[in-house]
Amino acid sequence: MADLFLDTDVAFDLVSGREPFSVQSKRLLTLHSLEEVSFSISSCSILNLIYLSSQTYKLSNWEIKLTAFLKSCHWLDTSKKARFSRP
Repeated sequence: MADLFLDTDVAFDLVSGREPFSVQSKRLLTLHSLEEVSFSISSCSILNLIYLSSQTYKLSNWEIKLTAFLKSCHWLDTSKKARFSRP
């Protein structure tokens, strides 16, 4: 099973159904439901998703939608400093 790392925009498209982007996101949901892919998300994206859902776009039932989505994801701790090497 492939693990897909979702950025905040793609994750929000999945949660919100935001058009026209959700059309492609629905393909990811299909693959996820068939257990062909799993989702990973940055822990930093969670607060952004809460803000976008509740304040910016004011989604109805955002708590339910976001909770269901987050339960289907692996959360990655990205708060630690990343090390970059030069080529």
